[in-house]
Amino acid sequence: MSAVELTYKIDGTDAIVAKFGQLQRALADTTPIMGAIGLGLVRNTKDRFSSQTDPNGGAWKALTPDYAAMKKGPGILRESRTLFNTITYKASRDSVEVGPNTIYAAIHQFGGTIKPKQAKALAFPSQGGISIVRKAVTIPARPYLGINDADRELILDVVETALGQAIAS
Repeated sequence: MSAVELTYKIDGTDAIVAKFGQLQRALADTTPIMGAIGLGLVRNTKDRFSSQTDPNGGAWKALTPDYAAMKKGPGILRESRTLFNTITYKASRDSVEVGPNTIYAAIHQFGGTIKPKQAKALAFPSQGGISIVRKAVTIPARPYLGINDADRELILDVVETALGQAIAS
């Protein structure tokens, strides 16, 4: 689905797994429920962009002064809003994938160093038409994808609500 490959598997002893197993036995197709979970996880992930925090609530590393001076757009990781706007979900009967489809998504999630492939340096246009030139740029990890306690509560709530409705009908 995306340039970022993270897999979170919920432990087999987890209440979510037990409830979801009951739901799968009660419904022929749980894709709509996985879609509801995906929608909630997308919302929670996008909320991290506003709070500029990782899934565990830790603050993202601040921008460097050089970059902050030339940056356009609101907040960290939101200059063009492309990364934010491409966070979507893909649901199936027994899974949901959440994430962006941008090629640079992984560098922001995990961090890393960018070096030029064919040139001697990287050039970044700044305000005033002057370019900033660097031989390499290190991007700190700013995790936005992940499952936290609020996400687990959301998943359990969606599954329990769907199970209650399936049993009632």
